[in-house]
Amino acid sequence: MAEIGAADLRFRPDEIARFFEVNVAALPPATVDALASRTEGWPAGVQMAALALGRRPDPASLIASFSGSHRFVVDFLTSEVLRGQPPAVRRFLEETSLLDRLTADLCAAVTDRADSQRLLEEIERQNLFLEPLDDRRGWWRYHRLFADALRARLETTEPERANAIHRRASQWFRREGIADQAIAHALAATDFDAAAEVVEAYVDELFLRSERATLERWLSRFPPAVVHARPRLLLARARLALQRGDPSAATPWLDRADAALSGAGAGSDGYTPSVGPALSITANPRAALALNRAIATEFSGDHRRTLALLDTAVSLARDGEVTLVAIARGHMGGAEWQAGHLDAAERHLLEAHRLSAAAGQPSLAAWADFYRGQVELARGDLAAAERTYRRVVEETSVPGSAPLPAAGVGHAGLAAVALERDDLDASRRHLETALPLCRALAFSPAWASSVEPDPGRRPGAPAGASRLSPRSRRGCRGPDPTASPRGAPSGGRRRGSRCGRPSCARDGRSGRRRSSRGTGTP
Repeated sequence: MAEIGAADLRFRPDEIARFFEVNVAALPPATVDALASRTEGWPAGVQMAALALGRRPDPASLIASFSGSHRFVVDFLTSEVLRGQPPAVRRFLEETSLLDRLTADLCAAVTDRADSQRLLEEIERQNLFLEPLDDRRGWWRYHRLFADALRARLETTEPERANAIHRRASQWFRREGIADQAIAHALAATDFDAAAEVVEAYVDELFLRSERATLERWLSRFPPAVVHARPRLLLARARLALQRGDPSAATPWLDRADAALSGAGAGSDGYTPSVGPALSITANPRAALALNRAIATEFSGDHRRTLALLDTAVSLARDGEVTLVAIARGHMGGAEWQAGHLDAAERHLLEAHRLSAAAGQPSLAAWADFYRGQVELARGDLAAAERTYRRVVEETSVPGSAPLPAAGVGHAGLAAVALERDDLDASRRHLETALPLCRALAFSPAWASSVEPDPGRRPGAPAGASRLSPRSRRGCRGPDPTASPRGAPSGGRRRGSRCGRPSCARDGRSGRRRSSRGTGTP
């Protein structure tokens, strides 16, 4: 005996197309696909769409808007499905319809029913548009049209009850560490403060996981007034701009954060970052403000002010805020390097590496080591620079696994060393390895997009005769908080240049390089 389930009864797209061709009118393939997606092949749903369509001249627009709130769907579900259910089941269906996915614990949290697992299994047995998402019957979901209809009914007749359910769902998802759903439900309840608290808690984690796009999406859902009142959201906006290499866009966010921190309620009481205090920058907004102002200033080439702001950030750091201090010390090293103070730069970069390793952040350590290698290149010590970059590759590569994106930092440095040795083939090989890895980072040596040998270059000509394409000035971009962004200085240098940069121009009187590039924005 064969068992026939709901999946077996669904119309395929070709069957939907044939049904409409026979009973209504032929539909374009794109419209058929849209209807199949919206009805999920539910035969009654397809029939109701056909009734709604009738002889309308524009079927695509109706299908695009066809949902559970359409009167045919609402009438059918009310008369044929809900009316025959006990009041407790109807209430359970309505309240849980606000959830995209259902599990017994989540349903218990939003309905206050201890028998949620039993009800879910009973609803599935009755074929009430509920299907399991796993073999263990741990997660379910409602049919889209069914959920739409129930949701529209609840939100129209009892909006306050719907908001209360959204708030409970948000709290449950936050406890479970499912931030995206926690934010979505808080926003559905127009509880912007609760949603903002979740975003703030996960800011550092998103940067550490190179998920800048997710953070951008979350922040875009808030009214400007909400963001402007919360220093940590303002600092997140500034940090995103700096990671794009755009200090001019970051400055207004930093100014607003400064003003917000001067107001009441700007302290960190009750704030708990998802990554813990050791890995968080957001936990200490005043130190984070100084740090990000320093990074913005770095782009102007004002190394003295950059160092002063970094000193402020370190002085404001609290015990245990290791990553914040590591990033500050790394930028101190970069600023001293930009100023030509190589010994001071090396001291800061060694300390940045030590702190990064202590925090368990190999990508951040790789960022510090990249600039340590630049210091060694500036001294003309190619062997030391090569050792530094090979260590970066080793520390960011796990046998049997794909290398971390930060391994690209080491290969970019090795490409610079090979270029200094006039070994263009080796330089190209390292760049080809580095680029796909670097694109997952904000790290971007300005020259590292491509190094093309000059076809007219004679054997034995200087390594500087290699040709850099215009694309090489852009480098590779990507969202990583622990690596240098677009605009980082390159590791190549002309023969005899002590600064370690092909674009380096020294003032003969002061020995300082003129530069408007920063050293990166972890």
